[in-house]
Amino acid sequence: MARFNKMFVKKLYMPDGKEKGQHDQMTLVTATASELNIMDGVTATTAQLNQISGGGIIISTANASAINITVAQTDETGWDGACVFKHGTYSTALAYGTQTDHLVLHSTHITAGATGKYVIGKFLGIDSSAVSTGYFIGNYNYLTVNHNVGAAMAMYAEVDVTTTAELAGNVSGLYTEMICAAGAVTGAGKINGVLVEMKVTAGVTVAQELHGIEVDMRGIKADIAGRTVGIKVTQAGGSNYLDYGMQFSNCFDTATAVLDFDLTQSNTAIGILMDSGAFTITTGINLTGTVTTAISLASAGTNAIQILGTHTYLFDLPATGTGFVVANALVPSAAPDGTTVGADACLTVDVNGTPYYIALYDTLHGA
Repeated sequence: MARFNKMFVKKLYMPDGKEKGQHDQMTLVTATASELNIMDGVTATTAQLNQISGGGIIISTANASAINITVAQTDETGWDGACVFKHGTYSTALAYGTQTDHLVLHSTHITAGATGKYVIGKFLGIDSSAVSTGYFIGNYNYLTVNHNVGAAMAMYAEVDVTTTAELAGNVSGLYTEMICAAGAVTGAGKINGVLVEMKVTAGVTVAQELHGIEVDMRGIKADIAGRTVGIKVTQAGGSNYLDYGMQFSNCFDTATAVLDFDLTQSNTAIGILMDSGAFTITTGINLTGTVTTAISLASAGTNAIQILGTHTYLFDLPATGTGFVVANALVPSAAPDGTTVGADACLTVDVNGTPYYIALYDTLHGA
């Protein structure tokens, strides 16, 4: 039998009239309590609180911890077994039916201020206590779409700046931090700040586009003093080290393009902008390996390639005799024959399926 401290009960109801201690379940009906304390002498299989003060459990006075659980509660009984808080199980959902208004299962709404401190809506901390081969998940949201829906989101985050505000730090809808503070990290796994994994089972047809990450900037309607950037990769200098700002790996043969700029709905001044500022970009574009077409410009425009600023060389090409850089046997002053041109070397270009040659000279020759 559960023991209660500071409990004032209007009516204690035992369903079948048995004496106390003869039940696996205890039911309290229409009780008013200033404090409910379930202590360590619980002997009933289930202590069921049924309609306390007409609203479940109501805490109307200030407490250091309104609900405080100080010992481990669960056992190893799988996804559908015991847990600290249960509202349905992993395999069996509680049926709420079709809602005619909003349905909110967990609601927290407060006002607060802080001076040099944190205001945290929910803190969840898990520390591994032993060598483990399983998975540690801080927060697991599971959403199943079995019918037509307006929209579906496993996680939704929103930050509203509703008045004039001075921002001392970042204001972010989603912020993640990955820290390796000590020790040596080994193994085949990778360390990811954000990992997005998309799966479409064989045989399933999807009528929409599939995006791993989509950034929608159409909601920006105010003047922005700085740059507006969809995705920004930054390195804060110092001893920090970054190999690649962005990498595309393991694209299959069915991939149309590794990088696609769809600018069909806007007039864009520059397709790709590289600004080194006071620093130096050693190579603007570097293509290695076998490339059928290094650069393909299929649309019409004023300038296919515009090069501004002071550069030592226009192009950095491979050695003479490599690929499209053709060596020649004749000196530039000699007349071309059927296999050579009057130059030290030449570049081979394709003009509508016919090879043409651009002469190159390794020095300025006289006539």
